[in-house]
Parts: sequence; C-alpha cells; structure tokens
Amino acid sequence: MYRVAEYNKNMKTSKKNSSRKKLIVLITFLAIGPAITGLYILKINDKNTKTSETTAKTTSTVPSAQENFTSNSDRAAAPTPTDKGSGGIADTQGQDATPSDNSDWTVSESGEITVYKPQKNSLLTKGAVLSGESRLSVVNYRLIDDISGMISQGQLGVVNGKFSGTISFNTNATGGRLDVYGATDSGNEFSNVEIPIRFK
Repeated sequence: MYRVAEYNKNMKTSKKNSSRKKLIVLITFLAIGPAITGLYILKINDKNTKTSETTAKTTSTVPSAQENFTSNSDRAAAPTPTDKGSGGIADTQGQDATPSDNSDWTVSESGEITVYKPQKNSLLTKGAVLSGESRLSVVNYRLIDDISGMISQGQLGVVNGKFSGTISFNTNATGGRLDVYGATDSGNEFSNVEIPIRFK
C-alpha cells in the first residue's frame, strides 16, 4: 500500500515537472521567437536599403530642382560630367561690360556678383554677351538647357571690377538657365546667380 501511494506521488510530481518544463519551453519560445523574427526583418530591410542605394544612382545630366538650396551659402560642386557641351566663352576682360538700366541686373545675395547681361527671361543667341561686375578675381559660368543639361561652361577674369565674354553654344532647346558663381579652391560654389533664359 505504501509503495502504491509512493508511486502515485512520484507520478504526480513527474507530471507537474513535465508540465512545468513544457510551460518554460513555451514561454522561452514566445519570448525569443519575436526577437529572432525582428532581427531577421531588420537584416532584410538593411540589405534592401543597401541595394536601393547602389542601384538608384542616376546618370542624367539634366538639371534638377534643389528644394533646400539657399543662395547665400556654399554648395558642393556638382560632379563634372564627361560631356561638358560643345560651347565655350571668349573672355573680353570686361571691355563689353556696359551697364544697362540697373533694374534689369541680377545680383547675388551676397552682393559679390552682379550680372548686367543677359537679363532674366531674355533671348540668348550664339555669340551673346555675358557681362557684369564682381569683387572676386574670377567668375565661373554654366549654361544649361532643358533638354541636354549643361551645354557650355567656363570662367572669366575680372578686370577693374568688370567681367565680360561672348558665349558660344549649340542647342535645340527652347529654354534653360545661366548660372554665374564664385568657386573655392576645393570646388564649392558661392555667390550663385541663376538667370532663366530662352533660346527660341
């Protein structure tokens, strides 16, 4: 009788221990399972992010809007495209810098560069004059059309505070933009002047 009671007691204890072990395993799985799943999802997302970063680069040279651009602050130089356009500029060293009515001038926010010609939304033809005044020793320009991107670029020396040159270019576009700016030795642009222009 004692042995039967002992056996029954041992069986109850064994069942309790078995139930406890199952409960502990279940709780452990419920605690660790979501953590492992979360880590797996993070790893997949990280891999997808790296893939999208490497494949989403564009090779387009067409200009794009810069929503956060502040004209008075330096901005990093744009990567130099392999095709810089067929145009150029003949530096006339300020001789063609004849001021027009100053209400038509375009001035950088810093006041370091003033462009007399071309004026905003004016018609720009081959051989057009780029002229103005500046406190800098050299000004840079970049002519962009709305089809091909950059079609002409270069720099002009500033002589007695004036700069001028005749721009050459080829385009089939109807509109675009002329940028005149200063550049640091490291290539950062400053005192940017952006002039919308027409070609036709």
